[in-house]
Amino acid sequence: MEELKNKYFEWIVRKTYFDSYCHEFKSIPVEQKLLNLALYIHEGGDLRFAINTYKEDRSEHTLRSLKDTLEFYINFIRTGEPESDLIVFLNMFLSEEQLIILLEQELKARLFFEYENVEIP
Repeated sequence: MEELKNKYFEWIVRKTYFDSYCHEFKSIPVEQKLLNLALYIHEGGDLRFAINTYKEDRSEHTLRSLKDTLEFYINFIRTGEPESDLIVFLNMFLSEEQLIILLEQELKARLFFEYENVEIP
């Protein structure tokens, strides 16, 4: 029943958050998406649970972008840029599960340092 407890759950299980190949992905700034993901985790959410929920009704075609999207988020958090050599490293050496764990840790570590004064619309 996690989704009933965490107000960010319904927001983050949409294609807008995990399908970087779809046109909706750019409808929300990456900084806002990262903030919402961080707040979801901060309020006790489990990123693996949310991603597994997202994956339930998606086609194989749609799910092909998930790993790239996770790599994009980690790269953006680390470098502030949409692309860098870090993405190549992440793609070569980390599985989807490892990327989820790394992204969750990055979001936890940065929530208080970078997002504490950002207002949510």
